[in-house]
Amino acid sequence: MSASRIGEQWRSMWRHGLRPLSAAAVTFAAICIAAATAARLALGLIGPDIVPFATYYPAILSVTLVAGAWTGVLAMLLGAFVSWFLFLPPQYTFLPLAAHDAVSLVVYLMVGSIIVWIVEMFRRARFQLTESVEAAAELNAVITYSADAIIGFALDGTIQNWNAGAERMFGYHADEIVGRPIQTLVPPDRLHEPQKYFPRSSSGEMLQFETVRMGKGGQRIDVSVSTGPIRSQSGRIVGVSAIFHDITARKRREEHIQFVMREMTHRAKNLLAVVQAIARQTGRQAVNQQDFQLRFTARIQSLAQSHDILVKRDWRGCGLDDLVAGQLAPFAEISSRVVTEGPDVVLSPHAAEQIGIALHELATNAVKHGALSVPGGKVNVSWNVEPNGDAEHLKIVWRERGGPAVSAPANEGFGHLVVRKLVPTQLEGRASLEFPPEGLSWTLELPTKTAMIGRVPL
Repeated sequence: MSASRIGEQWRSMWRHGLRPLSAAAVTFAAICIAAATAARLALGLIGPDIVPFATYYPAILSVTLVAGAWTGVLAMLLGAFVSWFLFLPPQYTFLPLAAHDAVSLVVYLMVGSIIVWIVEMFRRARFQLTESVEAAAELNAVITYSADAIIGFALDGTIQNWNAGAERMFGYHADEIVGRPIQTLVPPDRLHEPQKYFPRSSSGEMLQFETVRMGKGGQRIDVSVSTGPIRSQSGRIVGVSAIFHDITARKRREEHIQFVMREMTHRAKNLLAVVQAIARQTGRQAVNQQDFQLRFTARIQSLAQSHDILVKRDWRGCGLDDLVAGQLAPFAEISSRVVTEGPDVVLSPHAAEQIGIALHELATNAVKHGALSVPGGKVNVSWNVEPNGDAEHLKIVWRERGGPAVSAPANEGFGHLVVRKLVPTQLEGRASLEFPPEGLSWTLELPTKTAMIGRVPL
């Protein structure tokens, strides 16, 4: 066994002692009495008139201090029998016992009992003190290393104690804040709160509430506060303890959830309005129920495709290249004949919905009647951000080439209405739809403030 291990065991024995009358305690008592007996024998060689029990008192004291009162009594009795047998005449026998020797034995037992009682009282007090010190150290460690701010206030509201968590949360060092009033941490619009809560806490009431406090730099911090009285050993209230838990992140999540719920409600209403408009316009032009079902389903799927892209981006926007690819995905067999070019542009959710509907109508028309209806036809989709006076515009161009000869239709259908009027009107822009013989051309110009939220890919 290493020296450090032995030292640790001795320190543990000193702090906590041996369990009374355990094997270790009895062994320790026997060793102490043996040592006392050896000391008495040695002293007897120097001076024969030494009191027989003199060396046993330190042994009783040591045993009681380490192993408790009952083990101390055992050591006292063991010492009495050993000294009686070895040192009281006649030696090596218990009887007969002279009167003055009997008095000496009784005195030894009385003094030994007093030693056991006094040492046991001291031992208990020492253990209580050790436990209190250890508990205080543990509590101090909890307070010191707590992530929460734990602050002690005097009854007049001045700050008395300040832990590391408070320093991290509020930014003040202890030497900057101790002695200052509670109002130092309260925003100007909440100065009434200490007058409301502090008297209740200082009168003994436990309180829990949520509020806002202010850091050293003036920043507002959402906190959950738990307060209660600090009492002395006599039970008198001497201060107030407050634990501040930073709930800023939770508040932001709650605000985000509320925002999302409001946004979902707003978008659901908008979506239903769009669906209703699609159904109404599709119904006007459908030749029969089957035709309506096919056209309506395709348009709803196009809208859903745009929404899928937005959902994957947490509804933060949609890359224009992703939107074009998504709207052409149902026409996979012709995707190689569609060329896209343009810078990284992030559309707003509303713009992505509207432009997605237009792209679907253009792609459907190109597959049925335009450039993508023949093997050699191609479509070029390009976009760019161009200056327009003091502002900028997003310009999107859909151009078909290599398809059948094109001419303006006699009647305008739902697709024409979408790409020429509905989409530009919704996005505060303008659009042109041209039918030169070489192929259809559609141009959409939108102010970037309504169509875009950035130029960096998501």
